[in-house]
Order: sequence, then C-alpha cells, then structure tokens
Amino acid sequence: MEYHEIIAATGAGAAHPGGFGGTLDFLADAEVAPGLRVLEVGCGTGRTSCVLAAMGCAVTAVDRSEAMLEKAKRRAAMLGATVDFVQGDLLALPFETASFDVVFAESVTAFAPPAEAYREYARVLRSGGRVWDRELYKIEADAPELDAEMRALYGSAPLPTKEGWFESLESAGFVRVRVWAPRDTRPFVVGSAELEADPLQFIDLDRVLRPDVAAFSARNAAFLRRFGEGLSYGVFIGEKP
Repeated sequence: MEYHEIIAATGAGAAHPGGFGGTLDFLADAEVAPGLRVLEVGCGTGRTSCVLAAMGCAVTAVDRSEAMLEKAKRRAAMLGATVDFVQGDLLALPFETASFDVVFAESVTAFAPPAEAYREYARVLRSGGRVWDRELYKIEADAPELDAEMRALYGSAPLPTKEGWFESLESAGFVRVRVWAPRDTRPFVVGSAELEADPLQFIDLDRVLRPDVAAFSARNAAFLRRFGEGLSYGVFIGEKP
C-alpha cells in the first residue's frame, strides 16, 4: 500500500507534524470564533473537524478518500458533531468562490504543487479570509537525499524551506504571510513513537497487519533517525486581500 492508503487503514486522526496536541495548541492561539465558516482540506478521519465544530464553527471538510470520509462520518456521529463532509480534490475544490472565512490544512498541501493549492484556497476564501496550513519544512534548501526519500516514502513533491512556503503563499496573492511556531518543533511523522491515543481510531486490522505496512513503519523510523534534525514545521498563515 502507498502512504495515503496506510493512513486510511490505520485510521490515524492526527498524521501531521506536531500531532493532535499541536492542533490543539494552535487552535488555542488562533482567533476561532463561533460561527466561523471553516473548510478543512484533507480532513482524513475528521478529528480536527470535530474539534472545530465543538468550538462553534460551521465546518465543511473535504477529502479525496472515501475510506477516510466514512471513518470521519462515524467519528462525527459518535461525538454528535455537525460537519458537512464532502469528497473532492484540493486542486479543484467543489465549492463556490468566497464561501469560507478560513481554509485549514494539516500536512496536505505538501502533496500538491503548493502555489496551485494556495490559489485554490484563495478562490474559496472571502476577502479578509485566512489560510492556516500546518506543514513540514526542510531547514536547508539543498537536501537531495531528504527529498528523494520523502518522495519514495510519502509520494510528496520536494519539501519547501520555510521561505519556500512563504513564496508560494505570496505568489497565490496572500498578504501578511507569517508562520505560527509551536513550542516543540520536533517533526511528527506517522510511524514515530509519538503517535497519540485516539479513542475513536477505527483500524482496519486485516490491512494494518500486512507485511508492507510493517515495512513502511520501519523505513519511516529510519527516515526520522537520519533526517529528523533537518526538518521542522509550523502553521503557515496568509490573508486574502
């Protein structure tokens, strides 16, 4: 199985840098007001979407994976969370222009050409709306071995530096571009020892127990040992004029 299929099979609810704790830390600092119209892009199993709904946001969540969305809907039903889950692609979001106050993404934009993704995020944001995008970045621009291993493991494009993320946001028309820096910037990647307990993690045991999943976990751990010091992360923020 490839990376996204493994994530779907494990039902991981926080497969992004900083984990679920990092999500909560950011939301505690962000301006989250009841009634905020939020689109979560690449919602996965819906853990963040349900938190936003509990904070009083009007949440729409999109993911390309039917398997992820089914688990997200189960989570929302069990929590009594109101979330509108929609299948779609982040490069062609199935929503009208100026529909949202916030587009929130967590370790999703790195799997697409970032500037193209940001232009699509900007399209669905109202004037004055914000993008919040939690992403890994590499410390040094020239890191061909890191780029090659990330592509092999995760299927992602070459990882930008912090400055590269800023440039992509600005090229898409965002202003007041900045980054929210977590207190703990150790990278979090699926398969690491930092995986946090999720009481509503729906695991497909028949798929998770396959040998290729164990092989991925071992290779991922080796990746972190070798390249972890060359990675960090933050939540990249931009505003639509």
